[in-house]
Amino acid sequence: MGVWSTKMDQSFHAWSQEFLSDPSFADSSTVLMCELDWNDITHELQADGGRIFVKLSSADISVICSVGNPIRQYDVERNAIFLPYWILDRLNILGYGDEINAEFFLRDAFSEATKIILRPHISRFYDVEDVKGDLEMALTRVGVIEKGTTVMLPLSQLGGELLAFDIMNTEPASVVLCEGDEVAIEFEPALDIPPTDHFEEAKEEEVKEEPAPTYRNPWRHKDFAPPYSRND
Repeated sequence: MGVWSTKMDQSFHAWSQEFLSDPSFADSSTVLMCELDWNDITHELQADGGRIFVKLSSADISVICSVGNPIRQYDVERNAIFLPYWILDRLNILGYGDEINAEFFLRDAFSEATKIILRPHISRFYDVEDVKGDLEMALTRVGVIEKGTTVMLPLSQLGGELLAFDIMNTEPASVVLCEGDEVAIEFEPALDIPPTDHFEEAKEEEVKEEPAPTYRNPWRHKDFAPPYSRND
């Protein structure tokens, strides 16, 4: 397990990265903070230049994120943490200075991932060439992957466009560290592709024709007699 910071109950004010004074600071894969706060935390954790992670909690919701490069102290205030929109969405907060709790720790708090199963939200993801290499870099940037959650990953071959992926399964634990290319990545069908059995049923219903209406000829009924006589 990792070395936990003594500031495990430290409070921060959560802001959307849209409030950063310089848009070039924004990072869709990590959370950002003031250089002074970053220095204090890495010193207490004895990080020695290694990556640090933070568990952010609001009400009964928590998200584990990678902490990105620090922002110069004169660009942001202390005790402020800047989140990409998809992490704000997972925490169910707006990012207007919401107060949240933060726990900081090192990479060895997690088991290294050996296998990850992803479900993309859109099928055009499959058109990307060398998608495994692109995903390995994106997952490494996010750092910590948790089963049962949804992450937004930027794909360089799509111009950095963020695509949503559901984390269907992770091995050897439900929360894993993803770094490097030694991870087996598998995929389930995209959300916008209907299940095969339901798709086939829908096709059958589309081509199924209603039978032509049949009419009974009363004159062919053996007990039927016309309402007049031939002698009239």
